[in-house]
Amino acid sequence: MSHVTAGKKSETPVNKKDFWNTSNLAIADAEILCGVSGFDIDVCATSDAESKGDDFISPNENALVVEWVSKFGVFIKSAWCNPPFSQKELFLKRAKEQSAKHNLIVCCMIPFEPCTKWWREFVGDKATFVYVPNGRYNFIDDETKKEVKGVNFCSCFVVFTPLYTKEAIIINFERGFASKK
Repeated sequence: MSHVTAGKKSETPVNKKDFWNTSNLAIADAEILCGVSGFDIDVCATSDAESKGDDFISPNENALVVEWVSKFGVFIKSAWCNPPFSQKELFLKRAKEQSAKHNLIVCCMIPFEPCTKWWREFVGDKATFVYVPNGRYNFIDDETKKEVKGVNFCSCFVVFTPLYTKEAIIINFERGFASKK
């Protein structure tokens, strides 16, 4: 099944839809928005080289099963999660659980789709903040390691904290602002 957004059909082969790496521009914005100087753990990295954290949980370790804590015994306070899009609901649920259990700030980069059922179920009254950029972030191709331009959907940062809010606070921001500081 293809995703259609803003009238443009996705040209990404089905077997590649879950393998998009985060750009440095996106991670820099997310770090400042979350108030961290770097994420302590990346729960969806495929390798150390791809990780956007000091530590990472590989697909073989399965972040949907293991605890989101450092393998090195170091106290962590923040987690980065750019989940496989086919499993975004599972990762959002897990992010909320792990944030509460381990007192973590968890930042998930997902499509901004507030009209969907999954958004209402896993983000609307569960997340603390949703940061919405004024443009689209490019992703990095998993194989070529090159930036892929022309992404046909807007991403956002959904942040879970141990704080309880009745509804996620939505904050718009200028994409790339971190690089202008």
